[in-house]
Amino acid sequence: MGPGTNDDEAGAPDDTSDDHVRAGMVVGLFAYAQARGLPREELLACMELSLPDLLDPEARVPDRALHLLWRRLAAHCPGEAVGLHLASVAPLTDFGVLLHAVRFTRTMHEALRMFVRYSDLIAGRLEVRLVEGPEHTALHMHHPLDDLDGGHLAEMALALTARLGRESFGSDGALDHVELRSVPHGPLDQYTSTFGVPVRFEQPHNAIVFRTADFSIPVRRGDAHTLEYLQAHFEAVRQRFAPAPTDDLAPVHVAIATNAERGEYGAEALAKQLGMGLRTLQRMLREHDTTVAALLEQAREANARALLGDPQIGVDEVAFVLGYSSARAFRRACIRWTGLPPSELRAQLVSG
Repeated sequence: MGPGTNDDEAGAPDDTSDDHVRAGMVVGLFAYAQARGLPREELLACMELSLPDLLDPEARVPDRALHLLWRRLAAHCPGEAVGLHLASVAPLTDFGVLLHAVRFTRTMHEALRMFVRYSDLIAGRLEVRLVEGPEHTALHMHHPLDDLDGGHLAEMALALTARLGRESFGSDGALDHVELRSVPHGPLDQYTSTFGVPVRFEQPHNAIVFRTADFSIPVRRGDAHTLEYLQAHFEAVRQRFAPAPTDDLAPVHVAIATNAERGEYGAEALAKQLGMGLRTLQRMLREHDTTVAALLEQAREANARALLGDPQIGVDEVAFVLGYSSARAFRRACIRWTGLPPSELRAQLVSG
């Protein structure tokens, strides 16, 4: 992150605390459980939630509710690997950060490292590590409540991640094997069919294991439509805030907009885009009574408003696209700019 990001700036108490997840992550499973015959009121009671808690997909609910819901569904479907089935049909947008990690990187290795960096956008207490070795590299995923649902949610997360790799890289994405802490929840051939590689059970970690030698595989931009959709927002902002032809800082504004299309808001990256050293850029901007941090902040705010104005893009995804290290950091920045958290600013922009 570049100067001016202020990701660690103190702010108002945050309702996106580490032990909460987006309600939108619960709604899909809630609907599936009802489709499998579980009564709505029973499901709400087991989660210790009310229906209004789930109406706003950007609202936060305790992560415990999601694991309790999985436990109830698993008990209702004994002998079924429900997580594998859901991973095969769930929209990948449910894990928007995974999608964007792939869209904004060039290789699988970069995508995995980006996923580790932004894993808290999925769930605050989700622990993700990339354990790299000469032959194999493992993506470890662990949540403190994994045992509460018997590993069903972890199973789905790994299956969904493997699916993302296949759809993004056009192959198994260098996948070598999968390790699960739990025992099989369904037929073994279902696991082999889902992952396409051997699956080992009762292992020390939940992990997807890759072949390190294949990490240079370039990302296949199979989801270019959505990438273009996001870039269209940035282009609209570029036109709206386009500098006058006589503006001495016009090249700087153009470079900021170019980098923003890749979610890059770093000061050093801006200087590189301009073909100059960071100190040279800083000195030039001081002569115009501004700073790198100020210009990057202006661009971020403008792009945030453009993206939040479209309800099809989740707030967490907006945070990622704008280069913030966490949803909380984006929330603090939004309050600093407007006095409103992202959800309230979005409501204002959409209604206005």
